[in-house]
Amino acid sequence: MYIKQILLLAFGLIYAAVSQAETYEWIDDKGIKNYGDSVPAKYKNKATTVEIKPNVIPAPVVPKPVTATPAQTENPEQEKPVVLEAPAPKNLSDESCEVQIQQYRESQDCFARFRNVRGGINEEGVKRCTAVQQPTCDTSR
Repeated sequence: MYIKQILLLAFGLIYAAVSQAETYEWIDDKGIKNYGDSVPAKYKNKATTVEIKPNVIPAPVVPKPVTATPAQTENPEQEKPVVLEAPAPKNLSDESCEVQIQQYRESQDCFARFRNVRGGINEEGVKRCTAVQQPTCDTSR
């Protein structure tokens, strides 16, 4: 059992010694750049030692957490919700109840895309959507 451990340690030490061998660079007669751990005698005077850097991937940069300002800690809401004021209702007597309901649903669908987590509407929604008041006609028919 100890023989396996000793052999494993010996091979590890041999591997470490071999992997620390120097690497050389030289240019041959054809102008080709060559690399190796031994240089042919013909190119000994032209060879240079190459430093091989370990292949290490740098750790990712982690952004610093943003600390809250005193004003934010007092009021946890960073964005104040936009309050919509619906324009004055159109002359509802000219439109049928179905048309009013359809316009209201389209308005609600438009605003739904711009709702934030707290239920408010962001500025883009206020610019793009038209507020329609809920129809007052009898929808129980």
